Amino acid sequence: MTIEQKPELNRFVDPSIPLTWKWRWRQTTLLLPILLLALAFCVEVWLFKAWLSSDWRWDRLPVLVGIWLAMVVFISGTIEFQVRVRQRSKRVIQIKDDRIIIKPAKNQFVRWKHILKFQFEPIVESPNLMKLKLISTAKKGQPRTFWPMVLENPTRVRELIGFLQKKKAEMPAHFEIEVLDKPLLPGPPARFLFLAMLLMSGGFFLLLHGLPLFLIGVANPGHDDSENDLQLTPSEKAKLGQFLLKHFSSVEELRRSYIVAGGALTLFGLLLMIGGWFLIKQNNIQNENT
Repeated sequence: MTIEQKPELNRFVDPSIPLTWKWRWRQTTLLLPILLLALAFCVEVWLFKAWLSSDWRWDRLPVLVGIWLAMVVFISGTIEFQVRVRQRSKRVIQIKDDRIIIKPAKNQFVRWKHILKFQFEPIVESPNLMKLKLISTAKKGQPRTFWPMVLENPTRVRELIGFLQKKKAEMPAHFEIEVLDKPLLPGPPARFLFLAMLLMSGGFFLLLHGLPLFLIGVANPGHDDSENDLQLTPSEKAKLGQFLLKHFSSVEELRRSYIVAGGALTLFGLLLMIGGWFLIKQNNIQNENT
């Protein structure tokens, strides 16, 4: 059995319709921590190279920021294009003996054993329309609404319900068929998503700095070849060597500093990432149950 939905009805199931600047700003704020992370890496590399070479060419900084802004525009444009394509795509569900095929979706094939419920919900704006939600099992067995579509023909709705009832009786599949008399209330808006992304990006930034230091201190106790790894010029190697000799009395002290600083940065970075992951998980649980 195959059912198609016209693209004009996507406005009832796609939260990005209408495509407003408020929605765009919300998506931008979610990407902003990641973009700032990329900018911080670029500025950090520029500052390090400028310090080593004693060549503080500030005219390179606007070029660096310009490249970053171009990357921001490219990513934003790509997301905008993908959203508009999705908004203009018809939704299709194909119910087969061994699986269900849905389009468009990230995972288009769904096994019957993962389906918990087919939920039919009326639409306030158009009484003749019915919203179909597929609810499946997520991690740890929690239910989640992962794909909706609109059914515009009441006769087609009755045929689909009868078909699913017959399918449920014929096959060892454990799923429910729920027909609601009135629409469900919208769930609470997502909270702390920007903070979650900020924590995740900040933790990743610290982890990328701390973990290499920690591994160098643990795995390379006898000598330090970081200068060779950085592919520095002789003058830059000399300046970095003078800096290390000035601040560390021996290789053993340098190694301990690697371990302590790298371990602290790694631990703090992991804690930040775990905190961000926890906030994202709590928002996903709220959204999947609505």
